[in-house]
Amino acid sequence: MEKTKKLRIIISVLLLLSGLILSKIFDIDNIAIKALFIISWALAGFDIIINAISKLLEKNLLAEDFLMSVATIGAIFIGEYLEAAMVMVLFQIGEYLEDKAVEKSKKSIADLVNIQPAMANRFATNGIEKISVDQVQISDLLQVKPGEIIPVDGIIKSGSTSLDLSSLTGESIPVYKSQGDEVLSGSVNLEAEIIIESIKDAENSTARRVIKLLEKSMENKASTESLITKFAKVYTPIVVSLAIITALVPPFIFNNGDFTEWLRRALIFLVVTCPCAFVVSVPMAFVTGLGASSKNGILTKGGNIIEALNSIDILATDKTGTLTEGNFHIVDINPEGIEKDKFMDIVISMEEGSIHPIAKAILKYKSDNYSQLKFDKNRNIPGKGIEATRGDDTYCLGNISLMQELGLNLPANESDSKGQLYLMRTRPEKKFLGSITIEDKIKENAKDFIKSMKARGIKKIIMLSGDEKSVAEKVHNKLQLDDYRSNLLPEDKLTYILTNENKNIAYVGDGLNDAPVLLASKVGIAMGQLGSDASIEAADIVIVNDDLSLIPKAFDIAKYTYKIAMQNIIFSLSTKFVFLGLSALGLTAMWMAVFADVGVTILAVLNTFRINRKFKR
Repeated sequence: MEKTKKLRIIISVLLLLSGLILSKIFDIDNIAIKALFIISWALAGFDIIINAISKLLEKNLLAEDFLMSVATIGAIFIGEYLEAAMVMVLFQIGEYLEDKAVEKSKKSIADLVNIQPAMANRFATNGIEKISVDQVQISDLLQVKPGEIIPVDGIIKSGSTSLDLSSLTGESIPVYKSQGDEVLSGSVNLEAEIIIESIKDAENSTARRVIKLLEKSMENKASTESLITKFAKVYTPIVVSLAIITALVPPFIFNNGDFTEWLRRALIFLVVTCPCAFVVSVPMAFVTGLGASSKNGILTKGGNIIEALNSIDILATDKTGTLTEGNFHIVDINPEGIEKDKFMDIVISMEEGSIHPIAKAILKYKSDNYSQLKFDKNRNIPGKGIEATRGDDTYCLGNISLMQELGLNLPANESDSKGQLYLMRTRPEKKFLGSITIEDKIKENAKDFIKSMKARGIKKIIMLSGDEKSVAEKVHNKLQLDDYRSNLLPEDKLTYILTNENKNIAYVGDGLNDAPVLLASKVGIAMGQLGSDASIEAADIVIVNDDLSLIPKAFDIAKYTYKIAMQNIIFSLSTKFVFLGLSALGLTAMWMAVFADVGVTILAVLNTFRINRKFKR
């Protein structure tokens, strides 16, 4: 189809040039020269005229194809054969270049939509079978060869390799993965064959979720786009009415009966009025912005979000997993009246099997000298700790609240520290055995992130944390935030956002409990490698690789995209109004009108490409 259109344009151009050359030799009124111009017009505008007829049957008289057809047929009617052919040929050339430009701008998103392969290689009883990726089930063993895309999320069971995660995270440097490491679907295996065990099916894997986010992003129009569409519906009938007035009224006012000249002016006026320049270029700016964001590992759910980012002046953020690593580490061990190894044997044995984040930090501390103790029973004490019995001995491991219940008096500097765990034997007699200090480290680039957001016009940065005051205050002071709230439940965070609903607040979070807040904020930003399902669904923007520096970049892309969209609007409208005035005064030729329409559109589209160049990864 594209080749046919291209051929028609080439032939119509040749016919037009032939007519122009012959007109210099013979009289332009020569019937053969007129025939060349008419054939050139018909060949170039074949599909335009067909579409115009279709629009006429639909009673859509304001479509661009219909307006262009009326203008050129009118030109032929008044004997302007060269003008008619030139207008249609130039218009088709412009349309072709415009289509190619739009196609290029959407390519980055289209490439990302193809990041999940259609097939997977699964191990079966009779060898390796090739199956549809949608047939992969959890715990299947899959073979992934060099150059292949990982079909579903999984764990490497055999082999090691480097992976290209650029389609997911925007990170161009390969990442090394070996046995036991988790790998994400959509990653490209670069070096060696690996065998992975699937931990998710195709529907719930990272690649499919990225695809859904991208598809959703294309559905959500920015309000600027909607405004332009509405404006065109009002603008077009007004200028069409003015064109009719231009053709009919002046001949009667000036009483010179020169209908042909005023009809010609009206037709030029009609060509200029076609609103494609701003109807095409503005949505395209947002599409290009979405593509640039995706290439940089920022998944934005629509042009409306890009526009909303430009009005944000308050940033609220979660603490754990957002400003901090979300992985607790033991930073100090203080046994009392017991050897350190024996102290840790008790602590680690009590936490065996627990999935609590603090328990995971403790279990990481296992050493070669670790000797697991078998407890007769364990009892979880919600929000406070754990109790375990071994023979005649009962131990309690927990926070300050649990220790206070047990009657333990602690130094004042430890009395409000949530980062402390205490071990106490409660039977046969009470004895304090020591403490462990556990911390969640602040991310290395968190300070730079705060400075970057301030530099981008964010007036206030506040941390909303579920941690106790001492822990939240420590992070607040280190990062020099404007404010913080501590001891917050999810509903408390939500209340803060809702009570400030008239303010332009963006919220950054990563967990399941952040989903309501992400949804209620003007812009919700989810951190991490696609985080929890609920937070991803609720968020407006997803930072794929947990990199805080991508949030300022998201603001930069949004600001620049909005700037380009506004430039396109102003340039398109100002040019059109100038040509509208000139055409009404009879100072423009038909080809100049085409430039005012198609030419301006192409220039606006080319201006839009600056977004990709500026944020090229």
